[in-house]
Amino acid sequence: MNGAWIDIDTTPSIWASVEAQEASSWAPLSDLWSWTRFRLSRLAASARDESTAAALWTGIAALLSAWLAWRLYRQRRLLVIGARERPVEQGGSGPAGGDSEFFLVERALARDGLPREPGEPVMAWLARIASRLPRDMGTAELTELAQLHYRYRFDPAGLGRTDRDRLRTSAQSWLARNGAQSL
Repeated sequence: MNGAWIDIDTTPSIWASVEAQEASSWAPLSDLWSWTRFRLSRLAASARDESTAAALWTGIAALLSAWLAWRLYRQRRLLVIGARERPVEQGGSGPAGGDSEFFLVERALARDGLPREPGEPVMAWLARIASRLPRDMGTAELTELAQLHYRYRFDPAGLGRTDRDRLRTSAQSWLARNGAQSL
């Protein structure tokens, strides 16, 4: 123009608003990724020899690895904290029914040579040792104790105050009659 070159920008004046309306919600992230790739390629191109480029890519890989390790460590910590925050059942310091007096009866029978096998249900154990119990111990009383124990341990409704007292007193009575020490 008039014998000189002039730079002319032919971009319409409303380009920014039109672009913003048509852009997806991922556009800023996509733009950031494109910018990062461009900068990294310029940095790699400016590296004069292969050792400099290798050092550059090793640094980038180390940064990404550190970020990934931090994320994994943080997630593991959250999972561990989540496991610790589970509510404790029945307000005690252990599982529901963990303070059942039937466990004292079980220990007394184990001391007398009638232990329950690991993983063996209580009722199956009582049926297995029934023939080896002295006559005065009575399997009916042990079965009733075991049923109360099961309800105390596993019934979502638990035991009412009356049944809980019955489990406690029956177990203590059984222990006193059979020469076992009650705790």
